[in-house]
Amino acid sequence: MIEYLKSLLSDDYMPHGHCYLWKPEILWLHAISDGITFLSYMAIPIFLVYIVYKSKYKVPYPSLFILFSIFILACGATHLMAIVNIWKSEYLVSGIIKALTAMASLLTAIASIPVLKKIVKIVETEEFNDKEIK
Repeated sequence: MIEYLKSLLSDDYMPHGHCYLWKPEILWLHAISDGITFLSYMAIPIFLVYIVYKSKYKVPYPSLFILFSIFILACGATHLMAIVNIWKSEYLVSGIIKALTAMASLLTAIASIPVLKKIVKIVETEEFNDKEIK
C-alpha cells in the first residue's frame, strides 16, 4: 500500500505538454484559457461573499451564497491545476482537488433543493419584479 501511494507522488507521469507535443499554439491556448477561467472563478465568489457581507446576511439564504462560492472556488482550482499539469505532472493533487470539487458540487446541489421553491416564490413577488437592476 505504501509503495502504491509513493507511486502516486512520483514524477514518473508525463505532463500534459507532452500530449500537446509541446506545440506552443496548443499549449498556450489551454494555459491562457484555463488562466482566464481560473481568474474569473476566483472573482465571482468574492462578489457573492461581498453581497452577503454588505447585506449583513439579510440576503435570502446567505449560506447558499457561501456554498456556491466554495463550489466556484473549487472549480477554479481545477483550472489552475490544469495549467500546472501542462508543465509538471501533479496528478494526485489534481485528483484531490477534483474530488473536493465533486463534494462541494454535491453539497451545493443538495442544499439548493429545499430552497428552490422558496427562491422562485421570492422572484415571483411584485416587490422583487418592480425593482430595477441598475
